Amino acid sequence: MKRLAATFYADGSLSLGKAAQLANVSKQDFLDFMATHNIPLNYDVHELEEDLSTVKEFLQNEGRL
Repeated sequence: MKRLAATFYADGSLSLGKAAQLANVSKQDFLDFMATHNIPLNYDVHELEEDLSTVKEFLQNEGRL
């Protein structure tokens, strides 16, 4: 089931979370599976910007920025 979920993730049919759910594993285990099988992540500039914004917000709330 992991390979099928990875196929759906790789072609953009499923998000990382949904693919991990289909494979019945944690997101981290699914990421490890994909790394082991050289399946690239679907991670674009928009997602990077969202992640950076989240980190910045977290640091501001913690008083570290």
